[in-house]
Amino acid sequence: MKILGITVLVIIIGFFAWYLLDNLNTPSQNALSPQKKLSSLTKLLKRDPNLEIKKIPTDWITYNGDSIHFLYPNGGNIAKVATTSAQIVENFHESINNPLATITVQVVKMPDIQNLHEYPAVTLRENQRDIYKTSTIMKQNSKGISFTKSADGAEKTCFFYKKGLVYSIAVSGVSLQDIEPLYNRLISSISF
Repeated sequence: MKILGITVLVIIIGFFAWYLLDNLNTPSQNALSPQKKLSSLTKLLKRDPNLEIKKIPTDWITYNGDSIHFLYPNGGNIAKVATTSAQIVENFHESINNPLATITVQVVKMPDIQNLHEYPAVTLRENQRDIYKTSTIMKQNSKGISFTKSADGAEKTCFFYKKGLVYSIAVSGVSLQDIEPLYNRLISSISF
């Protein structure tokens, strides 16, 4: 009788131990509900997480300005940027959510400079050689300067100087992998 009681007790304890271990190894279905997942990631990142797959926009629209023309991705948020200076001829700014990136194109009257190295934004990047890699770029028989930044957020920017105007084209985002396809498509479409 004692053996039967001990056997039943061992079976009950074994079943209880198996039940506990099984539940610990397989959490319930709602343990990571979409709401809990989003809330946890927001707290961890201290910002809203981007849970979408990054893709290159496929639908592009033509920007036809007075002094510059280019293609830009459809579906982004185009900001109405007020021109605070009479020197700014054109000012285009678009934010894209997938991939997370910003496109900025600006044309500025600079009749008093002789070359791009005199333009403040170029000088700033040239003086920060540890942050920006510099290269030369050609577009419509105009020689420009291109800068690439990969630390602390990615940026690809180029500048051209033609007939008293400085053309500034920049794409910035989280990583170079995200912004290079956008930048390359934008640059290949530019005419001035």
